Order: sequence, then C-alpha cells, then structure tokens
Amino acid sequence: MYSRLSDLLASLRSHYATLSHLRDRTVAVLAVSNLLDHASNSFVIPLLPAYAATFGIGPVALGLLFSLPVASQAVFSLAFGSLSDRFGRRPFMVVGMLVGAVSVVGLGVADSVPALLALRALDGVGAAMRGPATSAYLGDYTSDDERAGVMGAYQTSGMAAVALGPALGGALYGAGPEVPFLVLGGLTALGGLIMVGFLPPVDTESDEDESEPSGPLVERVRRSVSVVRDPTVAALVVGGFVASVADGAFAPTLAPLLEQSVGGGPTYAALVWSVLGATMLVVVPVGGSLADDFGRKRGVVVGKLVWVAVPIGIVFAPHQSVPIALFALGGVGSGLAGPALGALRYEIAPDGREGTTLGLISTAASVGGALGPVLGGALTASASLGATALGIGLLWAVDPALLYWFVPDDSPAVDEEAASEGAATDIDAS
Repeated sequence: MYSRLSDLLASLRSHYATLSHLRDRTVAVLAVSNLLDHASNSFVIPLLPAYAATFGIGPVALGLLFSLPVASQAVFSLAFGSLSDRFGRRPFMVVGMLVGAVSVVGLGVADSVPALLALRALDGVGAAMRGPATSAYLGDYTSDDERAGVMGAYQTSGMAAVALGPALGGALYGAGPEVPFLVLGGLTALGGLIMVGFLPPVDTESDEDESEPSGPLVERVRRSVSVVRDPTVAALVVGGFVASVADGAFAPTLAPLLEQSVGGGPTYAALVWSVLGATMLVVVPVGGSLADDFGRKRGVVVGKLVWVAVPIGIVFAPHQSVPIALFALGGVGSGLAGPALGALRYEIAPDGREGTTLGLISTAASVGGALGPVLGGALTASASLGATALGIGLLWAVDPALLYWFVPDDSPAVDEEAASEGAATDIDAS
C-alpha cells in the first residue's frame, strides 16, 4: 500500500511539474497578465447587477449589459485574429488588455445607462483583440511536446484569479460601488503595461504575400473564413458553437434548477460555482501534462463528456451533496479539456493562419454564448427546468462527438505507429 501511495504521489508531482513552465519569463509575463485580467473580469459578473441598480436600470438594459460584450466579441474576433497573423500578436494583446482596462475603469466613472452599455460593448472589443492573439502567441512560442503543459500553467493563473476576484471585488465594494471597478480595472492596465515592458515579439509566418494588396474587405473575409473548409477546423468551430449555446443556456438555468431539485438557495448556488472553480484550479496543470503525454483529443473528448452528466444528474439529485459532487466532477472535466483544447485548436490551424482560425472559433463560440440564454429561457418557458437541463446535457454531448469523429487521433501510440510505418517504407524503397 505504501508503495502504491508513493507511486501516486510521484505521478502527481510529475504532472504538476508543468507549473515549472512559469519559470520561463515569457510564460510568467503572460500568466501574470492573465491573472490580473481575470481578477478584473471575474468580479464584474457578480457585482454588475447591484451596481447597475444604482442607475435605476431596467431588465432589458440589464440583459444588454451581459450580452453586448459577447456580441461585440463575435463581430470582431475573426478580424483581429486574422490581423494578428499579418502584423504580429503582441500589439493586439497589449492594446486588447488596455481596452479592457478602460472599459472596466470606465464603469466606475460612468454617469448614465448608455455609458454603461457602451463600455460593456467596448469590453467585448478588447476581448476580441487579445483572445485569439494570446492563444496564437502561446502556440507560436511553445514546442509541440510542451504546448498543452504551457497552456495549462497559463490557464492556472486565470483559475486562481477566478477564485480570488469575486472575494476581492466584494471587499472593495464596501468602500464604494465604484471602487472595485477603478482598482481592478487599473490592475488590468498594469497587466498590459507588463506586456509592453517584458513580452518579446514572436515571429509569425503568414501564407499571404505581404507585397500583395490586401484587397476588398469582402474578399479578405472570404479568405479568412475559408479555413473552415478543413473538416477538423469545421468540427472545432461547430462544436465550439454548440458547446457555447449549452454554456449560455445553463448559466441562468442553474440557480432555479438547484432550488427546484434540492432546495438550494443563492448561497448554495454560489458554493456550487466555487467548488467548480477550486477543482479546475487543482486539475488544470494535470490536464496540460496528460494532454502532452497522451494526446490532445483524448483529454478534450473525455473532459467534455463528463459535463453531459452534470445537468442530468442535478435533475435527479436526491440530496444537496450530489450537485456539489457533480460540479467537482465538472471541474475535473474542464481541467482535462481546457489545456488540451487550447493546444488542439492551435495545432489544427493551417500554417500562418493560426490567429485567423482561433478568431473564427472565438466568433462561433461568442455567437453561441449570445444565443444560449435566449434558448434556455425559451425552453424553460415552453417546457420545464428538468427538460431544459436534459436538453443542455444533450447539446454538450454534440461537441465531443464531433471531435471524436472528425479530429485525427494524436496519441503517442498512433504517432509511433505512423513513424514505424514511415521507416518501413523507407527500408522497402531502399
């Protein structure tokens, strides 16, 4: 028994060794910027309704406060991702962080509902600028055999911020409703400035001839969207869209579903979300290590299939402990899938079109995220919370199914078999 425990501890140490990537200055700079960015964003969602109420905001405008960032991100992600292929990642990462900082600080000094709405739309523009460019930068910077591990280390900083951000924002809110927006928005600006001072540029290789004119806008959009002709890219785009629809439908449905199923109130719902964030924080580094050791596809498919059981299990939960356990399981699934999916999305992109591909996936996911709450509300109005949860579970099953069928197996065993076949062919040829 002692031997088995020692083996388990040794295995865990080897998986958490991916955090050693944070010793690399470039990865550390990105992780610190990610920490500051997520700390700012993670407190906006829980505090924004209360803050907006001080403006006498109505329900329609409140809904727009949450949908406008997603909508503007959907509009601009593809364009900024494509531009990062041509002009480099770093400018869009830095400017995107600073735009996000302006949007958050602006919330603290806004004096009207239209100003709040404009700033929330601006936040989506900043996310569209930095999101695809940052993912592509990480992919450009890292080697194939370490990419998921590096992305796991990077994502861990974001998970830590998600765990700490709401508590920090709540503490600052006591000093005045505008204070957390000013302080945490300033931290986001600091993250952008850190990038300016310490982040080196990484060369990109575009498949477009820079000497050729850029052409009409419609033609450039057509060339950008053409990456979806690859079945693997198409599977990731469609799967990301469907998964985001399910995500968007699940978020507003969860609290009433928990109340109906196990009698849990707002405090219980917050506890469930906290369990999810804490579990992801623990598992994400392991997920990156496993994806590098055993392949991206396995981590993504297994991790996403886990989520199918979460809403279905809540519907039939006999006790309040069950949803907590299910969300811990969901955290494991997200921890396994997150780093693997980040590496996979970069690696399936055509050479020189990584930013374009990541931008297209981000656009599809943003559109799905905007449609999800509407679909969830419509399903709940026409059916029941239980039926809505079951439908969400089925939607979550579509994404891993697409990946299973259309993404080539990248496990080490398959790579070794392909290498041995190639060697045999060379011998036969000689």
